[in-house]
Amino acid sequence: MENSNFGKYLKDLRLLKGYSINKLSLKSNVSNAHISRLERGVRSVPSPDVIKKLAKALEADYRELFKKAGYLPENIEKPQKNSPSSKSYFKDDFVLVPVYSEISAQHPVPENGNILRYEYIRKEDARGGKCFFLEVRGDYMIDIRIKEGDLILVRCQDILKNGQIGMIIVQDQIFISRFYKQESLIILKPENSAYQPIVVPSSKLKIVGEVIEAKIRFSM
Repeated sequence: MENSNFGKYLKDLRLLKGYSINKLSLKSNVSNAHISRLERGVRSVPSPDVIKKLAKALEADYRELFKKAGYLPENIEKPQKNSPSSKSYFKDDFVLVPVYSEISAQHPVPENGNILRYEYIRKEDARGGKCFFLEVRGDYMIDIRIKEGDLILVRCQDILKNGQIGMIIVQDQIFISRFYKQESLIILKPENSAYQPIVVPSSKLKIVGEVIEAKIRFSM
C-alpha cells in the first residue's frame, strides 16, 4: 500500500490541530519516531489499531485515514441518517478482520502472518470471537461454488454441528469440508464428487473454526 498520501494527510491533520509530533505521540501512545516515519512516507502504512489511536488523538474520522491507507476504497461514503438501510457499512456494528493468503497446520490461527488486506464483517457474525479471511486453495468444495482464489470467512471455535462447513486439521493437513459426527468418529465430507469423505476418530483431528461466509472471486 502506498504511504505518501497517508503521510501527507496525517501531517495535515496534525498541523490543523496545532500538535507537534511529540504531542501527538503522547496523546496517541504511538512513538514519535513511528509518526515521523509515517509522515515522511518512509514507513509502510500502519495497522488499523494504530490508525484508530491516531484518529482518536486527532479527533478525526478514522474511516478517512483508512481510505488514505488503502484499507477502504475512496469512493465509499457514509450513508445519510435517513438511509433505508438500518445497518450501514460504517456503523459500529462492523469490525475489520485480516485477509490471509495462507496459513499452516502448525499455526492455524494466524497472529501476525502474511496479511493481504483487511475486510469489514458484521459484529454479529463474529459473535465476539476471532475471525479471519483465507484464500481458498484447491477444488475440495467446488460443487457449492467455493473455488480456488475465493475467500472464506472463518470464525474460530472448537465445536461444529453436523452439516456445518468447517476448517479442520487432520495429520497436519488443513481441510475445508462439511462436518459430521457419528459416535466417536468424524466424517469430513467434501463438496466435490471427485473426492471421497474422510473418516477419522474424533481424537485425531482439531477444529479450527466454522466457515460462515464465502466471497466469490470473479475471473478477470
